[in-house]
Amino acid sequence: MVKKKDFNKFVSEYHDRIYYTIIKIVGNVDDALDCVQDTFIKAYKKHNEFKGDSSLYTWVNRIAINTALNFVNRNKTNNWNELLENEKPQENETKLQSFDKKWLLELSPTEKSVIVLRIYNNLKIKQVAQILNTSESTVKVAYHRAVEKIKKIVKK
Repeated sequence: MVKKKDFNKFVSEYHDRIYYTIIKIVGNVDDALDCVQDTFIKAYKKHNEFKGDSSLYTWVNRIAINTALNFVNRNKTNNWNELLENEKPQENETKLQSFDKKWLLELSPTEKSVIVLRIYNNLKIKQVAQILNTSESTVKVAYHRAVEKIKKIVKK
């Protein structure tokens, strides 16, 4: 059994990073907070299944991405206006000033996840593939398609 103190430390260490990943997928603060809570509940319940093949963050982030994608697919929500109005940039987003978050509206959930993980979380293709539980080639294809869609939007 995981001690309460250890779990609280775990949540406080990863909460913000997980939140910023999820909100870029679900696009709504309330929904994102619900998904973050679900993510940590799932991680707590399944902590014995963590094998150590990846970092703890990668494992939790995979749970978070799956939770967010399942939420979006289940609810078919598109609450991006709230995200675009209220979101505060992360530290690493200051260099991404030219990236318009509205472009994410045009992407599929998978493409959105890949872009969020690659651009906002600065992860490598291999790490993104681990988190999304897919092959590197699938991630590369989704990334390429997303970039092509964004290029078309920018040209308009």
